[in-house]
Amino acid sequence: MTDIALWVRHGTPEKHWQLGTDSPVGTRWTLIGWDCQPAPVDAGVPPAVRRVFAHALAEVARVTFVSTQFAVPGSAGWSPIGADAGRELHRDGWASPLLARLRQQPDRLSLVSTRSAQTIEQMFDDDGFPWVMQAQIALLSPPDMPPPDVDFGSMAELLEGRWPEDTASLARLGVQAILRPAVDGDAVGLVGLAGSLDERFVASLAEAASRNSMQWRALP
Repeated sequence: MTDIALWVRHGTPEKHWQLGTDSPVGTRWTLIGWDCQPAPVDAGVPPAVRRVFAHALAEVARVTFVSTQFAVPGSAGWSPIGADAGRELHRDGWASPLLARLRQQPDRLSLVSTRSAQTIEQMFDDDGFPWVMQAQIALLSPPDMPPPDVDFGSMAELLEGRWPEDTASLARLGVQAILRPAVDGDAVGLVGLAGSLDERFVASLAEAASRNSMQWRALP
């Protein structure tokens, strides 16, 4: 049996976590990690931790992330995928597909937006956007709002570890927090943009940890 302790620390993470460039002024950083005994063999999020994260997120937020695991409609706008929603974003510009291939970057991104813990859990295990390679990003918005109409450029910047110059535009779309993997996927960086959704998620995670007999540590 594995003993698991989740820990949380507020404030800008150290550089070795490789969580991207400095976030914009007015945002709030939270770093969340886990300690397991015995230590896991593989990098990334252990299955039990994935489940706790997914249920805690589903309780307080709509989660929108990039995915290759769903058949996302190619039409503009959001379309239903069962109880979830999906859409495809395309790089702007007539030469973009060629430039994307030259730069080894995608010219389109498929997004899934969900309130389902089962769907959220798949975010940690997508071969096309591997969590352990820091190739994943998730936007958190209020659960009663529709999926955010984020554009290709903003998502591409976030996936590359950069921050959009105008994060206020994301907030206007309803995005209140952004979640991204730290180096080797061994921790989670959470940035609050507006509202208190990041704080509510941390509180939800603490409760989920307790329900699942995991320790919870608030670090200075």
